[in-house]
Amino acid sequence: MLPTLWDPFRTLSLVENQMDDLLGSLTEFHPVLAWSPTMDVSEDEKTITIRAELPGINPEDIDLTVEDHHMTLRGEKKFEEKNKGENDHWTERYYGTFLRTFHLPQTIEMKKIKARLKNGVLEITLPKRAEARPKKIPVEMN
Repeated sequence: MLPTLWDPFRTLSLVENQMDDLLGSLTEFHPVLAWSPTMDVSEDEKTITIRAELPGINPEDIDLTVEDHHMTLRGEKKFEEKNKGENDHWTERYYGTFLRTFHLPQTIEMKKIKARLKNGVLEITLPKRAEARPKKIPVEMN
C-alpha cells in the first residue's frame, strides 16, 4: 500500500464546505445573521458620523433608536415583486431584516442626534457635548 500524500487544496475544500454548511444553518435559524448593512464610522472635533449603505430601503422601513447609550439600527429590505412569467437566473442582492447595535460614548449629546437617508446611504450624526470637545489652552509667557 502506497502512502497517501497530503493535498492542501482538498483539505481547504473540505473546510470551506463545512463553513458553508455552518453559516447556512446559522442564517436559517437566525435571520439577523443573513445580512447586515456595511458601515463607515468617522470622527472630527464636533461629531461622530456613521454612514450605512441601505440601497433600496425606504425610510419607513428603518427603525433607529437610542436608549442607555446604545443605538440600534434595524430595518427590512423587502423582496421586489417580479413581473409575471419572469424567472431568476442569478440573485446576489440581500433581502430581509437587519439589526446593528452600537455602544455610544458618554460624550454624545443624545437629544441632538440626527439621521438622514440620501441616495441609499443613511447618515447618522452624533454631536459631541461641548465639554467633551478638545480645547486649545493658550500658553502664556512670564
